[in-house]
Amino acid sequence: MKKLISIVILIFIVLSCSDKKKELVQDNKTKNLPINSVIEIKKETISKGNQLFLDGKYQEALRFYEKGVKENRSVAYYNIGVSYYLLGDLEESEKYFKLAIDDDKNFKEAYINLVAVLIQENKVDEAEKYIQFLEGYKDLKTYINLANLYLKKGSTAKSYYYFQKAMEIDEKNEFVRASYGNFLISIEEVDKGIEILSKIKKKGYDEYYNLAKAYFYKKDYRKSIDNVKKAIDLKKTEQALKLLAENYNKIQDYILEATVLSQLIEISNKPEFRYRYALALYKSGDFSKAKEVVTALINEFPNESRYYKLKYDILINERKYNEALQVVKNAYTNLKSSFFRYLYIRHLLLYFDNVKKAYQLIKNVKEEDDYILLSKAIYYAKIGKFQIANNYLSNISNKGSDYYLLVSYILLKQRDYKRALENIEKISRYENRYYLYKFIALWNLGYFDALLTLSKERLNYLKYNRELPKVSFKLKSSIYDIGFFYRYDGKFEDILRLFLFPLVIDPNESIEFLTLGYKLLQDNENLKAIIELKKSANFNNGIMYNNKGVDYFLNGDFYKAINYFQKAAKYLKNNPFVTYNLGIGYLALGDLKKAYYYFDNSLLNNRFILYSYLGKAVVFYLRGEATRIISQYDLVINNYDEAVNSVNYPHIFLLAKYFAMIGLGKYDDVIFEISNSKSEFNYELFVGKLAQFMKEGQVGVFDKDEFSVIYHFECFDELLRKDFSLTGDRVCKNYKLYSNLYLSKRNMYNFSNKMDKYELAQYIMYNLAINQLDNVLKGLKILSRKDFRYSKLYEISLYYFLLKKDFVNAEASYTALEKLKFKNLFTQYYRMLYFLLNYNEKRLIKEINSFIKEYPVDYRGLMVDTLLSFKNNNLKKVLDDLISMKNIEPKINEKVNLEILIDDI
Repeated sequence: MKKLISIVILIFIVLSCSDKKKELVQDNKTKNLPINSVIEIKKETISKGNQLFLDGKYQEALRFYEKGVKENRSVAYYNIGVSYYLLGDLEESEKYFKLAIDDDKNFKEAYINLVAVLIQENKVDEAEKYIQFLEGYKDLKTYINLANLYLKKGSTAKSYYYFQKAMEIDEKNEFVRASYGNFLISIEEVDKGIEILSKIKKKGYDEYYNLAKAYFYKKDYRKSIDNVKKAIDLKKTEQALKLLAENYNKIQDYILEATVLSQLIEISNKPEFRYRYALALYKSGDFSKAKEVVTALINEFPNESRYYKLKYDILINERKYNEALQVVKNAYTNLKSSFFRYLYIRHLLLYFDNVKKAYQLIKNVKEEDDYILLSKAIYYAKIGKFQIANNYLSNISNKGSDYYLLVSYILLKQRDYKRALENIEKISRYENRYYLYKFIALWNLGYFDALLTLSKERLNYLKYNRELPKVSFKLKSSIYDIGFFYRYDGKFEDILRLFLFPLVIDPNESIEFLTLGYKLLQDNENLKAIIELKKSANFNNGIMYNNKGVDYFLNGDFYKAINYFQKAAKYLKNNPFVTYNLGIGYLALGDLKKAYYYFDNSLLNNRFILYSYLGKAVVFYLRGEATRIISQYDLVINNYDEAVNSVNYPHIFLLAKYFAMIGLGKYDDVIFEISNSKSEFNYELFVGKLAQFMKEGQVGVFDKDEFSVIYHFECFDELLRKDFSLTGDRVCKNYKLYSNLYLSKRNMYNFSNKMDKYELAQYIMYNLAINQLDNVLKGLKILSRKDFRYSKLYEISLYYFLLKKDFVNAEASYTALEKLKFKNLFTQYYRMLYFLLNYNEKRLIKEINSFIKEYPVDYRGLMVDTLLSFKNNNLKKVLDDLISMKNIEPKINEKVNLEILIDDI
């Protein structure tokens, strides 16, 4: 009995001593951590350990604490637990805090630290068992640990209660504020949490990690990466590396994602991390390494379906279709899943066209799960039975990427591009057909801005784009594809042509001007000829015929005008005025070849006939030779400036200078010069208004009464007002017919055998533009009887046969143009189309290069090159071509006439 009493007294003494408050070593390391620091006692070995601890030498401190067990077991164990915690070994830390408690049941600091460790180890139920030992303790770390415990248990209200208790003790304490900020982020009060944590001066691992997590929630991945890297610098943990990898995944930096996942695998070699590593390698384009990792996973876990699927995807992108077939066949054999049956069937159909084998795999299957329905749908889509395919698709409940791929394919085949586009958006971005199908839909809808965006984005997926599209092309008739003699698109050269008038020869005014030309361009011997020319009686007869031709021209009788100009030419040998007049006569008829010949001839005889430069500019415009137009305007201005300083230059030639300045875009210069001119000449005032119109595009700047005397003004005014009544001369009527066509008012365009070949060709082209192909054929037959050597006959027929996809007759037209040695922008363009539609890659490349070299600022060569690049899956070239096309022709969406047809899934 006495012995029992002694034991009880001894226990009481021990408990009394243990309950005394222990002295904590003050250190900065644990200050902002949920655990308490090491204990200071007056024992030599433990004190030496504490000194090393304060110096951050935790491993060395451990050796002294282990020896100090003999001095004080509970304190030594406790200090060992703190040291292991700071070394990142939570398991050992937990073990020693428990040993400390076993030795001293009232060791408050050990309970606090043990709860903190268990919470971090996610052993929340075990941690909760120790709460009873913390009751009554009212300090910061106790409250914080209780708050964190209840937060992990999902009891937000209790957690909030304990955080408030901690805040009541010291709301300015950085540890308290940091813990509260972490709490707010955990309960998705993200902005408040970020605000608190951002103000913490000395952030630890938890603060950086929680900030990173908060920014991840907000999808601010760059800031999340910045903070999680700082957390990892302090402590490399599994959760921090996982978060960093997830961030890189979100910003699609798969190379860095793979790098982080490889570090994560070193810490924890989980199959999940290895799979994600293989997936990141695949997405980064490192197919070889990805295949190595996923093959090892398949060998270890032969029943995990997603490993087979990833290996299959890798092999598809390597275009190793036989190996991919073996993988999917093995997966189907091993797993017997309907998914792999579907993938097997899909592979047979897409990469081997093995319809028979695919059918054998589905013909006796009676179950109707989603993948079996998908298998049947893809089979019937492949053989072109779209209604049956749609019936199977309509019964699928879980609509994944492959479902939308099939729906998109069928809609593309049915040329329902808008609905196809809606479904394409739901296809996986890593499916090659997402890009191919979307490109086809956007191109055919004319959404070129979206095409540019798609092509730029797709460059990030270059290594996934190895499969060539199965496409062909269809030509649609378009007014932009046809070499009309009369165009009116509102461009300056259209307007300029309308106001090019014939030149009257005034003997008193023109002789000095003619003499100037001969003086500057010919030798002294020829000056004698000029003197003789002045004396010649023929000169007056020539002037009479020329001026009579001018009268017929102004009244719209171009044939009679040309007849009189030719008579004048017989009297006035090589007279530049007359040859210019012949040029605009043939231009009015639509004979560009003769028009150019006479304009050029007039300048060979006298380079000061400025209107001939303007005539050549119009011809270049109609022939599509845009790069040559500007030089003609420059020549007008340069020669005008040289001439006016030498002789009394005809005032009417000042208008040519103004026209040239407008052509060069010098609108303000023209407006300024004319506004400061004292001339009341109607033409001069009109050109000033024209410059203003071209600058501002305002229709209401012309006074009809003031300018009614201007040649072709009435026609110009009607065109501006969209009055297309067929009044006026041949040029005016055809301008109106073209404008009517341009505005899609597609009336029938009737022609007759009485029309001359130029007019007949124009009317055939009108019918061609509206796809009235029967009318076109009738017209071509009439035109061939009129002049079977007429180059326009074969130019038009080549386009006609391309629309009909009659490549035999297209070849005949092509050959005829070669024999006639005739080519212009349109014939060169049709040659490209011929080799694109009747696909011949080698000859097509040659024609594209030739076209782009000859017509560098025309969109057509780039358009065909884009389609060739798309067919060859040359993504970089596609993007370059699209950018160039958009720069050259801002309204490219209105002008593309080639449709991409999908030929197979």
